[in-house]
Amino acid sequence: MSTPSPSKSTQASHKTRRRHKSGYVDDWQSGKDFSETNLHMLESESLTDLSFRVGEERETVKAHKYILVSRSCVFNRMLCGPMPEKKEVEIPDIDPAIFRSLIRFLYTNDVTITPDNVIGLLYSSKKYNVRSLEQRCLQFCEMSLTADNACTILQQACLFDEDGLQEKAMDVIKREAKQVLQSESFLELSHECLDRILANDDLKAEEDLIFGAALQWAEAECKRQERAVTPAEKRCVLGQSLYLVRFPLMSQKLFVEKARGAGVLTDSEKVKILEHFTLTELPVEPFCTKKRNSLKPIRSIERFGSRGRWTGANPVTDAITVSCSKTVKLLTFLLFAPTRSGSGTLSVLISIEDKEQKVILHHCCDREISTGDDQFKVMLPASILLHPDTNYSVSVTIKGPSRYWGIMNGFSEVHDADGDVTWKISHNSNSSFYNSVTEGYISGMHFIVEP
Repeated sequence: MSTPSPSKSTQASHKTRRRHKSGYVDDWQSGKDFSETNLHMLESESLTDLSFRVGEERETVKAHKYILVSRSCVFNRMLCGPMPEKKEVEIPDIDPAIFRSLIRFLYTNDVTITPDNVIGLLYSSKKYNVRSLEQRCLQFCEMSLTADNACTILQQACLFDEDGLQEKAMDVIKREAKQVLQSESFLELSHECLDRILANDDLKAEEDLIFGAALQWAEAECKRQERAVTPAEKRCVLGQSLYLVRFPLMSQKLFVEKARGAGVLTDSEKVKILEHFTLTELPVEPFCTKKRNSLKPIRSIERFGSRGRWTGANPVTDAITVSCSKTVKLLTFLLFAPTRSGSGTLSVLISIEDKEQKVILHHCCDREISTGDDQFKVMLPASILLHPDTNYSVSVTIKGPSRYWGIMNGFSEVHDADGDVTWKISHNSNSSFYNSVTEGYISGMHFIVEP
């Protein structure tokens, strides 16, 4: 006699009971790697044994001691040292969102760095000695350097004693001084960083522009200190910094028009400078008469003069192989990518490799573009030295709104306006275009010629 088979519903019931008994009802672990299971434990707060009270509002952030101790010697000392912290730790000096990103990185080795959080993450990574996160933050700062944020990055690099980042920020400030001096970040500089910029012999700007920027900084500093914005108070906050402006290098006309009437120089100082214009051998100390190093002319080449087809493909890579007839320093790329309609943000990744396929530049940035902008510039975080008659692979990947590209009028050989530097351009197989010589996004470059 055969035994009747259980119904499907009975089988399911027995299976469910077995699952409950064996503990596999919520099998969230399967299919996840170590970092993913760590993240689940963090976000679910499962078995957490430590709480932080973070930021001004003392927001609660929970974590596991084991993870923190295994990733940071500072947390190890804090939690396992001779006087270990209790179950609740006060962290008043870090924003809760920044602290959560730090903790998440310790669990997963993953982090999203943006211009808004990079400084906070850099501070947190240094405070808790998380070297891998610190290096990612520094690399992000280097790749994101522009004339608009160079002063902010210089300020933070000085605060954190990051000499390499300071040098790179100063390179941008010196090279793009005219734009830097008009940036909002210049007005937020510390007095120490202001002096460092004003005293630099390689600052590529006219002295009247430098003086105007110093006055703007002084006005901002008066407001920070809740002083009246008057010539006397501006002079007070500038202090010795005013002597770093090289008034004797101005033309006499500019000095009279801009400096003499600003009200920050004393009568005796104005007389001394005016007398120096007449008789240059007369002493003018404490003002400096040393000329700033002359600005090498920035040259340019362009490959496309008109728009071609448009594309909505994302992302698209344009790549060319270039060589030049002289030693040059590459400063800026011109990208031909006008939008088809409206405005938007383009994400740009630029990479340059030398003939040995060694990456000498890897730069990411975002650029806002509008209808009617046929080209836009991407300034490199530091000038790139290119040796003569040497092939370099240049790759630009663009992601964003539908846009046009140059087509059928690109050249394989281009000369700058002076005619003494020749660039040769050939197709690169990394390009999304069939022939990156005649079509593509890389429409031109700005560079200076080295001796």
